[in-house]
Amino acid sequence: MAGTASLRSDPPREAGSEADERPAALARFLAEASGANAVEVAGLAPLRGGAIQENWALDAHFSGGLLVGDQRLVLRTAAPTGVAASLDRLQEFAVLKAAFAAQVTVPEPLFASDDTAVFGKAFFIMRRVDGIAAAHRITRDPILDPALPAIAERLGRELARIHTIRPPRPDLAFLRAYEEGGPAQQIAGFRAYLQDHPTPRPVLEWGIRWLETHIPQPTKPVLCHHDFRTGNYMLDGAKLTGILDWEFAGWGDPHEDIGWFCCKGWRFARLDREAGGIADRAALYRGYESESGQPIDPERVFFWEVLASVRWAVIALQLVGWYTAIETALDAVDLVPGKGHFSLWSLFKSLVVVTSFVLVSGLIARAVERRVMKLDGVAASTRLGISKFSHVFLISLGALLGVNAAGLDLTALTLLTGAIGIGLGFGLQAIASNFVSGFVLLLDKSIKPGDVISFTGLTGTSTENFGWVQELRGRCVVVRDRDGVDTLVPNQNLITGTFINWSYSDRKVRLKLPVRISYRDDPEVALQVLLGAVEGNKRVLTEPAPVTRLIQFADHGMDLELRFWIADPQNGVNNVRSDVNRRIWRLFRDHGITIPVTQHEVRMLGDDRHP
Repeated sequence: MAGTASLRSDPPREAGSEADERPAALARFLAEASGANAVEVAGLAPLRGGAIQENWALDAHFSGGLLVGDQRLVLRTAAPTGVAASLDRLQEFAVLKAAFAAQVTVPEPLFASDDTAVFGKAFFIMRRVDGIAAAHRITRDPILDPALPAIAERLGRELARIHTIRPPRPDLAFLRAYEEGGPAQQIAGFRAYLQDHPTPRPVLEWGIRWLETHIPQPTKPVLCHHDFRTGNYMLDGAKLTGILDWEFAGWGDPHEDIGWFCCKGWRFARLDREAGGIADRAALYRGYESESGQPIDPERVFFWEVLASVRWAVIALQLVGWYTAIETALDAVDLVPGKGHFSLWSLFKSLVVVTSFVLVSGLIARAVERRVMKLDGVAASTRLGISKFSHVFLISLGALLGVNAAGLDLTALTLLTGAIGIGLGFGLQAIASNFVSGFVLLLDKSIKPGDVISFTGLTGTSTENFGWVQELRGRCVVVRDRDGVDTLVPNQNLITGTFINWSYSDRKVRLKLPVRISYRDDPEVALQVLLGAVEGNKRVLTEPAPVTRLIQFADHGMDLELRFWIADPQNGVNNVRSDVNRRIWRLFRDHGITIPVTQHEVRMLGDDRHP
C-alpha cells in the first residue's frame, strides 16, 4: 500500500552536520509519511551507477503504520551533474506511480518530499528490487542466453502497458505536450545545432534531411519511457523485476520507445540481436502486439531508429565540442619556452597517440609470437628468439611511428631528452645487460625451455637449486624446482656464472652413489650386492649398464661407488638416489655387510711415579 508524505518547503539546514543527521531525519520523515509509531534506519549507503540521478540503499525497521517490520528501500535523488531535459524527482515519482497503477513492473513508489531539511534536496522512496541491470552482463551471459527471447517478449508486454497511459492526465499535467516535443521539433533542434557547428558534417546533414522528408503522420500520444533500453531494467536471473529510470518520460509516439530499444547504439556489441542486444525484434514485437492488440508499423519504427542514431551522433558532437575549449586552455601552457612549441596539450596528445601505437604494436607482436610458437619444425630456442626479437622490433617501431604521428618535434626537447637518456643509461644498465644476455642465451642455444639445470653441486653429488626451465623471458629465466617454487634467475647470471645443464646435449645423466664397507667384509661380494640394488628400478637404464668400483682404502673402511644412468632428470634426481640407497641398506643387512661407523679411541697416559 502506497502513501504520500505532505510536501513542505522549509529552508535547508546548514552544511556540516547534515550527513550525520540524515538517518535520523529520514527516520522522522518515514514515521510521519507511513503513520508508523517509530522507524529505525539501519543502513544508508549509495548504490553504484547513476550519472544523472543518485540512488541510495535504505534499510529501515517500521513499527506499525503502512509498512511493518524490516523494509529494503531505495532513496532516489538528483546527482550533482544532471541533464536539463530530465524530470525532477517529484515529477518522476508521479510518473512512477502512474506506471505502477497501470500494472507495469516497476519498484513500488512509496513516499516523496521536497523538504531539503530531510536529505538536502528533493527525493522519493521506492521499494528495492533484486537483480542486475548491467547491460554488458545481460547481453553476454551464456547462462542467461536461452531465456533472452522470452525476456524480450516480456519487455514488449511491459512497454504496451506503459503505452496504455494516455493524456489527459491531471496527475501528469507537468509533462510537455506531444506537439512541443514531437519528431519535427527534435529534428529542428538537430538542424539548428549543425548550422552553428564550425565543421561540416555531410553524412549527418543527409541523415537529418532524410528524417525531414520522412516524418510519419501524427498519432495519438501515449506515455513514453523515452529511455527504454537494456541497462534500464532489472533482471533477477531470468525474471524481470523492474523497469527503471523514468526521468525522461513524456508524451510521444509509441513507436519511439520501440525504435529506441532497437537502435544499434543500445545493442552493446550484439548487433545481431536487434532488440536491445538480447533477441530478435520479432520477440519484442510479439509481446507488444499480444498485450496491446495493436500491430506495430515497421516503417514508423525504422524512422525512430534513424532518429535515435542521429541523436547519438549529435550527442557525440556535443561531447567533442567540450574538448575544443579544453584543448585551447592546455595548448596555452608552454612546457618548454623558447625554440619550438611544446605545450601541455602536446604532451597529453603525444602520450595518447604513442600509447595507442604501442598497444596496437603489442597486439600484433603477440599474434606473431603465437604464430611462431606453433611452428613445430623449428627448434624451441629459435622460435623463442624470433618471437622475442619480433616483439621488441614491433614495439620499438610502434613507438617511433607514434612519435611521428603525434607530430612531436624532438628538437624542442633536446636538452630534456638528453638528460633523461643519461639518467636511463645509468639506471637501466642491469636491465639492458639482462635483456641482451637473454638474446645471447637464445642464439647460442645453451639453455631452452624444458632443460634441467642446477646452480650448485657437482654432477653425481648434491643437486641444490635443481630445477627445470619453465620460460625464457626478456629479463630473466624462470626455473621451477621440485617443490613447485618458481625462481627468477637474471639472464646475466647465466652468462657470467657457472651452472649445470643436465640435458644440454643428452638427457641421460649418470649418478654416483658412494658407500663405505668394513675391512672385515669381502669387497667382491659387496660390489655384486651394489649391482643388485638397481635391478628392477624402472628409472635406471640398462644401457649403459650400471657399474661398481672400488675407489680407495680409507682410514676407516673401503670406499665403493655405484654408478648408473637415468634418462629423466626432470622427474627428480634425489628421489631415485633415495630409492637405490634404501635398497642398498636392505641388501647389506641381508648379506651381513657392515657400514663402519667412525670411532675415535682415546687413551689416558699418566705418570706411574708416586710422590
